[in-house]
Amino acid sequence: MKFWHNPLGSIIKIVCSATLVGSLGGFVFPFLLRIFSIDQELSLWELLVSFVIAILILNIFVLLLSTRIIVFNRSIFMSRLNQFFSPVQCKFVGIPGTLTLIIPLLGPLFGGTGNEPLWAFVILGIVGCMFWSIPLVAWFLISLLMKKIGSHTE
Repeated sequence: MKFWHNPLGSIIKIVCSATLVGSLGGFVFPFLLRIFSIDQELSLWELLVSFVIAILILNIFVLLLSTRIIVFNRSIFMSRLNQFFSPVQCKFVGIPGTLTLIIPLLGPLFGGTGNEPLWAFVILGIVGCMFWSIPLVAWFLISLLMKKIGSHTE
């Protein structure tokens, strides 16, 4: 368990949580748009409602991922999974998840043919959330470097 507390383990946690959030965003947002455009017309309020619902779902998922839920600690698997995702790394993955809904997903949703499979958007969501998580990983590494420099000077 000591591996997960070093910098590489923390980066792996960020990558895993970004993958989960990106895949959820890549599935939820196109699914909501398909539900709202069943009548072959997507108005502005339907787009905004689907966008707000997708943001709420992603951020609730990040909140559940980053909190240590007592109910999950009863089973051995969920207890280990709950210990894997650290609250510090997971809380900030909601921001890349929200940005993923705008940049990599919105373009293909409106510029595509409309016959794209949902798994293609899931892959776009994963790639987009990984890209938007690069500043989070860099910030985490810089803060670790500053802590090490501060501990060596004392």
